[in-house]
Amino acid sequence: MNYWAYDIRRSFWWLIESFQEKRDWKTRSIYLRGLLGKFWPHRIQYGIENLIAYFPVIWADRDWDHSFFLFLMEFKLRRMAEHFRKYGHHTGAKKDVANILEAAALCKRIREENYYGNDRSYKQVEAMFDQDLERLGMIFRKHLREWWD
Repeated sequence: MNYWAYDIRRSFWWLIESFQEKRDWKTRSIYLRGLLGKFWPHRIQYGIENLIAYFPVIWADRDWDHSFFLFLMEFKLRRMAEHFRKYGHHTGAKKDVANILEAAALCKRIREENYYGNDRSYKQVEAMFDQDLERLGMIFRKHLREWWD
């Protein structure tokens, strides 16, 4: 688990407990300032922008099918590619954008299941589906840790 995410969760529960225990506001504000850090206005703005961007995706999300998971992954990958295209300053940024967009395209193709047609047999369709899944897994396995900015 990401330590920062764990720290946020733990801090959230500390804040809830502090309201229940009626701790003073000075203690809460000092703790929150330490939690959010020096750039807290930017973190709040970025968080609100994320909520707005992800709201339609999360609203349409359902738990019973893999297509919703793939749509969420595709959405996230496209946002990452756009971010790296604008702000990617490391040497392999263009290559990373290409890999991320390929992974997003694979997510879309797997989600839409457009393998039928042109008189393909069931075995051919399954082979193409498996090949796309293998390629997506290979991209994640090989490049996921390289995607940073």
